[in-house]
Amino acid sequence: MASTTGVFTALNKQAQPVTIPDDAVLRGMYQVPMGTLLGPQIITGIQTIKETASKVSSWRKHETFTLFLQQIRYWNHNLVKQEKVRICTSEPRIEELYYDFLDNLLKKLTGNTEITHRDLKGSYYMKLADYIHRVYIDTADRILAVEGDLLYIAEYARMAVENQLMRILAVDKIGKIMAKFAPSPSAAPAAAAAAAADSVLNMPSTKSKTAVPEPPQIEPSERSRREPSERSERSEKSERSRREPTERSERSQREPTERSERSERSQREPTERSERSERSRHEPTERS
Repeated sequence: MASTTGVFTALNKQAQPVTIPDDAVLRGMYQVPMGTLLGPQIITGIQTIKETASKVSSWRKHETFTLFLQQIRYWNHNLVKQEKVRICTSEPRIEELYYDFLDNLLKKLTGNTEITHRDLKGSYYMKLADYIHRVYIDTADRILAVEGDLLYIAEYARMAVENQLMRILAVDKIGKIMAKFAPSPSAAPAAAAAAAADSVLNMPSTKSKTAVPEPPQIEPSERSRREPSERSERSEKSERSRREPTERSERSQREPTERSERSERSQREPTERSERSERSRHEPTERS
């Protein structure tokens, strides 16, 4: 399998694109031929719609044509089936080419060379009738964007055919397709394909049951031995830093009291000295 990759966007426009190996080969083999075969049939259908609009209302044919283009999105199942029968009757190779492309797309995605669209449920991919309907809707939207101008209708039809061909797989079913149809990982080529699909779709890869050896025990380094003491020193520093504001506030509260006590002592000292001096003068008289 070659290593080139490309993007196939699934049916849901809001979903993430799915990367398929070798999509460049698939595009060269199917996308261009499908545009060549189906594009003219879509143009014929659009021109028939315009002629019908002119017959319905000759004096407001542009508005009627625009209305008919808007109603393509709401075609019922019978009308879609009739258009599919008309196209496949006019160009029988379209149906064969479409399902051949779908089968090869599934083979590239899963790595399983035996899978075909018949192995899948119908909800996993677009039927040919639904694909033709989506091409009609895409083409009509492009024409409505230019106010019904059909000058480049051939380019619009070709782009719609090629774009919608890349959306035929439902992206929410990709995981189920891989889980059910991807080959067993025992085969080397199939395992490589499954691993590539897993990485693209963000699917968990198959885990090996081989025991993984435990890593060797490593002696603690000098830094790891110092870490406990360093942590304790840091905790002591943080504790001291937390205590410092409290101690400063307590000292600031005690300082006025201490100053008042010193002032009182300084005021009492003259009185005490005078009392001592008075007692010292009276003592000789008392002894005599």
